Amino acid sequence: MSKRDLDIVGAEQLGAKGKNAKLTRRQFGLASAGMLAGAALLGRTAAAHNGREVWWLGADPHVAYLGREGGAYDRHLERCAEDVNMLGMADYAAVLGDLGGADLLEGADRIQSDEDASRFHEAMEKFEVNEWHYVTGNHEFVDDELVIPAKYWAQDVLGVRFIFISDEKPGYAAGMSDEQAAWFFDELEAHADQPVFIFSHQPPDRSGPWDIWERLQDRLDEFSIKAWFHAHEHRWSVDEMTEYGFARVSLGAIYEYTENPAYCGHYNGAFLMLSRKHDRTNVRVWFRNHDEQRWITADGYGELAFSVEV
Repeated sequence: MSKRDLDIVGAEQLGAKGKNAKLTRRQFGLASAGMLAGAALLGRTAAAHNGREVWWLGADPHVAYLGREGGAYDRHLERCAEDVNMLGMADYAAVLGDLGGADLLEGADRIQSDEDASRFHEAMEKFEVNEWHYVTGNHEFVDDELVIPAKYWAQDVLGVRFIFISDEKPGYAAGMSDEQAAWFFDELEAHADQPVFIFSHQPPDRSGPWDIWERLQDRLDEFSIKAWFHAHEHRWSVDEMTEYGFARVSLGAIYEYTENPAYCGHYNGAFLMLSRKHDRTNVRVWFRNHDEQRWITADGYGELAFSVEV
């Protein structure tokens, strides 16, 4: 078995499946070594032919925090890109909001428009992937106005409908525009029989009075939401199955601007791999410290794995 093959089965066959999974030091070293061996099995070309797609997910890079006392932003997002590129396994990259933090610096070093690329855009261009994306969070505002365009879109990935949603109003209530909210529910209704993964900055139910969640919660039985990935909380939280009937992953932050020990520090990221065989798509999520270049457990999980019917 090659080192790359070992990595692909490593978390599962070396004992890191599910909550509280643990690897011995030797097993963890073997699995990590496999990840560093190259991109032969999970390279972008091979993935396209084998019905496999890998997304790197990051959260809360806060690239505007320069010169901050107690620990400023120091190429944290760029460092993530270096490690992602070294692994060579990601087809796409997406950052789930709080891209800059301009509002807390009174506009200094703030994220600008797509036409006038800022530090965030320059960092994302370093990712060697087919495409990179973002959604906006609550720190993308100056004087209650977005400083980077809000993006929301949907696409099919190996039978699963990915829906990305953005904050369009400031504050912790995760406000959408009426236009985006209407589009969001139209998407869910149009794909009611298709498994759906949602990607957002805000958590669906833990960040104040989010009117979209209040409306959605009453209609969950109408849709087929299977997973929700979000940012905002700056800590890892993994649920194989929530009370709402879907898996949930709260991503650790790329840059942690507080010294609160309850948070998970810097350089965090996750890899979401989908592989389809016939009428099922298998889903696996791994967690990574990109500065130390090592796989980590997140909320007791070495890996989150499940499958959906497509």
